[in-house]
Amino acid sequence: MMEKKRPPKHKHLFYIIPILILVILHIMGLRLTVPLTDSMEPTIPKGSLVLVVPTWLVKPKVGDVALYRIRITNEYLVLHRVVGATQKGLLTKGDNRAFRDPWVVEKEDVIGVAVLSIPFLGYMLLFLKPILLLASVFLAVFYSSYKLMVRVFGREE
Repeated sequence: MMEKKRPPKHKHLFYIIPILILVILHIMGLRLTVPLTDSMEPTIPKGSLVLVVPTWLVKPKVGDVALYRIRITNEYLVLHRVVGATQKGLLTKGDNRAFRDPWVVEKEDVIGVAVLSIPFLGYMLLFLKPILLLASVFLAVFYSSYKLMVRVFGREE
């Protein structure tokens, strides 16, 4: 009688490694952001997917597009070009704006520098994000339940 071949144990690594890579990159500070205004057009169109590298890897300089926090009534993230620097921080301006921003961005508020922009892909990410989150939770619960059932009741052959 022929025995059924079991899949190799390392088969699960095919699914786990990409997720671990994304988690590690996120922990290291790499961010994906989606600008929802036209302030950086035409350089970065509204709805683009933008990869931002943290400031510990790339220091923002004049001419770079930086992602930073501003606190007005709430905290907001802004993606604008660095047009100058002072002792207090960075001066910024949207490419599609006539005047520079009225604030000075302190160095600790700078999250990172944009290194890649893919037009309109951000809209897809915003649309798929809740769906992917729900699917991930469902799959995790289903897989955990399956493994528990196999341990408790054994595998039917």
